[in-house]
Amino acid sequence: MNHHLRVSVARFAAMLTIVAGSISDPANAALPPALAAAYAKDIMQPTCVGALTKDGEQHEVTLATGERIFLVRGACGCGASNCKVGVYTAQGDGYRSLLLNIAQQFVAKPDGTLVMTSEDDAWESERSSYRWNGNAYAIVSEVRVFGKYTKPVAEPVQFAAGASSATVSGTKVTQHFPDAFKFGAAKGQTLTLTFLQHDPKVNEVYVSRFNGRSDGTILSPTQSGDSYTVTLPSSGDYLLEIYGADETFRSYTMTIAIK
Repeated sequence: MNHHLRVSVARFAAMLTIVAGSISDPANAALPPALAAAYAKDIMQPTCVGALTKDGEQHEVTLATGERIFLVRGACGCGASNCKVGVYTAQGDGYRSLLLNIAQQFVAKPDGTLVMTSEDDAWESERSSYRWNGNAYAIVSEVRVFGKYTKPVAEPVQFAAGASSATVSGTKVTQHFPDAFKFGAAKGQTLTLTFLQHDPKVNEVYVSRFNGRSDGTILSPTQSGDSYTVTLPSSGDYLLEIYGADETFRSYTMTIAIK
């Protein structure tokens, strides 16, 4: 079986859905100039400020603790095409940026919970959950969603004390619902991935550098049977993704060795 290491590119829908009952102002389609400026800065499109004051969407929720939270989506081409949602709170005469994420749907509630969901494709979505801590929205979890099933966006590889290798396995891998693992390594170390067993249709393995998401860097390993070896180019975190060839759940067992 020939496996390929590459990086998947998420495809996000350019649509934002507001969940009824969660946002106190779901129809305000004009942004104050200061809020438009804060959002334009976050999406690195300062020329959009004028358009945002006319066409941008703002949605407000008041938390039980009294803070007013503003959720913004730009209707101009630079913001809306990627469905970027900014979250802010008022600060003096301006607004303080709390987070920026890509979302198709979001739910913000007075109890301090915030959930953003983005679609990778027609089969899979990603859901990020946050909790207000009095000063910011702290990430609680990030999961992939496939029907009724969920799994971490990136699960840490657990190495035993003193060990340089670990075994991972999965039973629900599809073409659009991968298993994903993150691990740290030093520049010059060698990564070896070996399938101990796998369904023949578990046929794609992606490896890239990781900074909360894949950064798009492709690693080119040397293949020998079901083993793949590559020298890691830099110190830091890496992401391993394992995919199937179709939408049927497939299984595998793999060792990850770093030396």
